This record gives sequence, C-alpha cells and structure tokens, in this order.
Amino acid sequence: MKGVEIAKSLWERKVRAFRNYREVAKKLKKVAVEITRDENLRVIVFGSVVRGDYTPPQRSRHPYSQ
Repeated sequence: MKGVEIAKSLWERKVRAFRNYREVAKKLKKVAVEITRDENLRVIVFGSVVRGDYTPPQRSRHPYSQ
C-alpha cells in the first residue's frame, strides 16, 4: 500500500468515526468496562459531533511535502 493510499484510508476512517460516533462510543464503553470491571461506567460524548456541526477531518499534509 502506498503512502497516499494509507493517508486516504486513515482520513476515511476518521470521517466514518465522526459520522458514527454513537457506535464508536458503544465500542469504547465495552472495552472500558472490560478493563475497569465497572458495569456502571458511563461514556459521555460532547461537542460539535453531538451537535452535528463538526468539521470533517482535513487531509493532513506533511510539512515537507510539495
């Protein structure tokens, strides 16, 4: 896989995470409960992703790229 393909794949993954933040939070909670063994653990999601006005992650540029 070329560097450009890797970068595109990572960018697409970030966008999916923002769009599906509830599923991401559920997975995060499941792992956190397994680690802490605290069934009452709560995951709180806040900010622009919840309001729906988030800015999709920008494709990053390496500082030395042309």
